[in-house]
This record gives sequence, C-alpha cells and structure tokens, in this order.
Amino acid sequence: MKKLRFFLEAINIQKLLLGEMHLEYAQSLNNLASMYYYIGNYEKAEPLYLDVLNIFEKSDLTSHPFYSYILNNLGNLYRELNNYIKAEQYFLKTLSLAKTTLAEGHPELANYIKNIASLYSDMGKFFESEQLFWKQKLILKII
Repeated sequence: MKKLRFFLEAINIQKLLLGEMHLEYAQSLNNLASMYYYIGNYEKAEPLYLDVLNIFEKSDLTSHPFYSYILNNLGNLYRELNNYIKAEQYFLKTLSLAKTTLAEGHPELANYIKNIASLYSDMGKFFESEQLFWKQKLILKII
C-alpha cells in the first residue's frame, strides 16, 4: 500500500503542476485505473477511466493514439462487469477508430477484433464471434 500512496501523491503533483486537462496527467490516471482493474477493484477503476475519457474528449484529443486504448480499457471493464451492451459500444468505437489510425495488418487492430470476438462469445453470438476470430487470425497470419 506504500507504493499506492506514493503513486497517488505523484498524480496529485502532476495535477497541480500540469493541470487536469494535461495528457500526462490523463495517462497517469489511466495507469491508476488499470491498476485497480487488474486487482479486480472495478468500482475504483470505472470513474478513473471515465475521467480520462472526458479529458481526451474535452481536450479534442480523440484522434490521439492513446484514445483508442482508453476506449478499449472501458470495453474490457464493462465486459468484466457483464455489461455487454456498454462493452460492445466501447469495443466497436475502438475498432472504428483503429481502422482509421492503424495499418490494415497492425497487431493492435487484431487485438481489438479479438476483444469483440470474445465478447460475442460471452454473449452467445457464436457465429459472429467465429467470423471475427478468423479475421483476427488472418491479420496476424496465424492460419
């Protein structure tokens, strides 16, 4: 817990020095949210991810490459919470943005497709899921 305290202090210093709308501050908030996500504390992760999303949208940084990671993180969070409708919305938005910013065979694009495929599998949409898994494999040239 000592590390968490230092991390929170560092984020507060960033906020004071850089301001609430600064990219580095937003990335640190995202890192904190991800830490909470990975330890299963989704209640603390969600508002932080949403704050980061808000910073990017208010700062007109929606074309920044990091923005798609934030969308994807929210999709993963909502999938874990079994909120499949929200997860699908964020995953589809992530994929749509990635298609405009990443090359056709980029591995991150394959990862975003895999996330949607896994979500569809969880939802019982097995045909859609299988089609997307094949698409992911083609991108990664696994088959």
